Amino acid sequence: NDDEIAEQLRKQLSVQLFDAECLVVFASNVPRWASKLAAMMTLRSFNIAHSEIDKSILTVRSACAEVMNSSKLEVILAAVLSVGNYLNAGTRKGNAFGFKLDVLLKLTDTRSTTDRKLTLLHVVLQMLERKSKGTERMDGFVEQMPSIVGASKISKEDVGSELAALSTAVNVLGREVTMLLKDAGLTPRSLSKSSSRRSLGSREYSKSNSVGRMEGEKRGEQKEQEDEHDLLDLGDAVEELLLHSVGDEGNQKIKTEFDDGVKMKMKKKKRSVTKIVVEDQQDGNSEDDEFEVDHGKELRVAHAKFVQMEEMMKYLQMDYESMLVEFRETAVYLGEDSKHAKVQDLFSTLVQFTNTLNKCISDNASTQRRSTKK
Repeated sequence: NDDEIAEQLRKQLSVQLFDAECLVVFASNVPRWASKLAAMMTLRSFNIAHSEIDKSILTVRSACAEVMNSSKLEVILAAVLSVGNYLNAGTRKGNAFGFKLDVLLKLTDTRSTTDRKLTLLHVVLQMLERKSKGTERMDGFVEQMPSIVGASKISKEDVGSELAALSTAVNVLGREVTMLLKDAGLTPRSLSKSSSRRSLGSREYSKSNSVGRMEGEKRGEQKEQEDEHDLLDLGDAVEELLLHSVGDEGNQKIKTEFDDGVKMKMKKKKRSVTKIVVEDQQDGNSEDDEFEVDHGKELRVAHAKFVQMEEMMKYLQMDYESMLVEFRETAVYLGEDSKHAKVQDLFSTLVQFTNTLNKCISDNASTQRRSTKK
């Protein structure tokens, strides 16, 4: 029939295939190959992706809190507003309630007619020091906002896109785990019951013997580590199943190879198994070795990891939404439009201003030292 012809043709072609082509042939026979591959990549890359997104969110939230709580920034903003209203008295710009953040970068554009090195920002800083009699110094201004440099390199739109992509990847993983459980005749509830029975048996054994309790705990910890290791090494397991050895005459054939340790592990009979046939063609001899591959452990670990990912994504989404709210509040505080303000632009402006402020503080200190010497 057609199936037999297709199988015979596949075997004939496989002899002439290279490694990459063998992989394509293998993948074409695996149900939901793309979905399985995406799920495996999510298992391997989730922690790194989650950590990067979480770090960006934390940086922006920290920067917002530092800006809102900076006493020195509040003094500077009040002084600039006061000077601006004084200079614009009698005009429509006088008696303003606030100003745009980019005004801070224009303070050095207004210069003295007698000393062109003296800018309006120099004067504002001198005025603050005289008014406070030296108690209100601005040289610690930058130290109150250490996170604004990192926040100036972050885009909230990019963070949102990365979060959405990671959420989609986790959903794909969840669907694939559900399908694998269904294929194996298992359900999340049955996995939970199985885990509960194992935990109960372990607790009963622990109660009967203190030494046994210690050994049981060690075995439990070791088992969890092995489960986690197996989960992270699912990609390696796939590589073991992808057959791409080269014969003596340069011909390549799809086959599976398992060492004795792997065979012994897979021969253990559990509820969910898959029969694997290993074809050995060394020295021209063909021998079929049939044994069973246990999927219960891998599925249990994968499902537990998916549940953990779902929980982590829920809190990450909440942190992201909190970041957006806090940034909007910070934008309003700095006189910006909360709907259109961008994280990069706002904090980049503050970084530029702090650099200019430090230079002006240094200039004023040098001028004061020269005046003292005279």
